[in-house]
Amino acid sequence: MSTDRELLEKRALEAVSSDDFYELTDNLDAIKTASSQNRKAAANSLKWGWLKYSLPALLVLLTICAGSWGLMRWQSSQLIQTQEQINQNKQTLKSLPGGVRFVNQQDGNFLIFQSEPELYRTQSGEWATKLKR
Repeated sequence: MSTDRELLEKRALEAVSSDDFYELTDNLDAIKTASSQNRKAAANSLKWGWLKYSLPALLVLLTICAGSWGLMRWQSSQLIQTQEQINQNKQTLKSLPGGVRFVNQQDGNFLIFQSEPELYRTQSGEWATKLKR
């Protein structure tokens, strides 16, 4: 049993002359070929098309991450260097002989002695004192 659509197609084909029929089939073949080519072109475009939009974004992200990483490395090295200087200065203050203190005030830094030190002038013109351990 045929459906209404099949009957309509059959009547339409009978009504069309043989020349028109060949022309329609040629046009149909051309449409099928073009459609197939368009489908393949669209598939190829989708295959690599995302890359031209994603690559610049990925490069920007990579640049930001690399810059941040470099800045963090530099800051951490500066912090480590500062901590080493602080530790060295603390060690120096601990190594002061008995009876000598270091005082940091607003108007300057001072060494305080328990007794009056003997000052000597060096050959270079600087002042020195002998410390007792």
